[in-house]
Amino acid sequence: EEGCHAFLGGIDSRTGTNYLSRNGARWYVVEADEFDRSFHHLEPTCAAITNLEPDHLDIYGTPEAFRAAFEQFGRQVKDTLLLPAELAWAATAGGPAIERFAVLEHGQSVPDDVHHVAHLTEGQEDVKFQVGEVHFSARPALPGRHNVANVLVAAALAIHAGARPKQVARAVAEFHGVHRRMDVHLDTPDAVYIDDYAHHPTELEALLSAVRERWPHRHITLVFQPHLYSRTRDFGEEFARVLGLADRLLLLPIYPAREAPIPGVDAQWLFDNISSPHKHLSTSDSIFGDLKACSADVLVTAGAGDIDRLVPQALQHMQRRRT
Repeated sequence: EEGCHAFLGGIDSRTGTNYLSRNGARWYVVEADEFDRSFHHLEPTCAAITNLEPDHLDIYGTPEAFRAAFEQFGRQVKDTLLLPAELAWAATAGGPAIERFAVLEHGQSVPDDVHHVAHLTEGQEDVKFQVGEVHFSARPALPGRHNVANVLVAAALAIHAGARPKQVARAVAEFHGVHRRMDVHLDTPDAVYIDDYAHHPTELEALLSAVRERWPHRHITLVFQPHLYSRTRDFGEEFARVLGLADRLLLLPIYPAREAPIPGVDAQWLFDNISSPHKHLSTSDSIFGDLKACSADVLVTAGAGDIDRLVPQALQHMQRRRT
């Protein structure tokens, strides 16, 4: 009832801000960021780690150092740490209580060490949530298995903070995400346009899976702008595999951000490693001419660079396609 203060890593779709403050609120919700080890400045009461996919190797150097940074963060949690059921983690004496979460298909048994579960049923949009001893059903507004996992974690943390199940179920149905995360700009029978911040192979795969779940049997055209030369190099094989999952790919030049070019690592290098008969190298200047040459039923733009500058024109392009 009292709400919370919140400092988010993205712009909330409903409020239009990444910072919320409520008079009288006790709890602070913070999206921790592992870039440059900034999350080591936090000592939360409760926290969740949703995955340990290596990233920011320009900062950490190795996957082992990346994991070690998360383990240090885990030791800084005071009371409860939520972790995926499949994530290996060594509990430490005097450390936080470990609670596991999992997203399971209907009929799958719940492992003994799992405390929080989301049960999916094929053909049904409602999800059955089991958060500790609390049970409720809700229909998440956002598609994708990863979003169900996010909802489960948020529900568990909210109930730890004293929220009532009915409040949580209502919030699950009403939460429409943050800006540039599965950001649906157009959704008609003839044309769909989504923009997303995805810039890591696992994020891209989750995004494409969610798009196919929400718009099955539709033709997906992905426009992707790689972010950082080092990330493109470090995860080149993974990027090549995931980018090949789109029905059609338009690949933009690498956005360098804070980096100087790395010899031999560019969009052409990545492009040559993608196994897809429907792939095209493009630029921000030629992209809409390239799109006109193909029939984009569902258009997805993705990346963490300046690709968001293309959103207004991409939306106009898809709106014109309807007529």
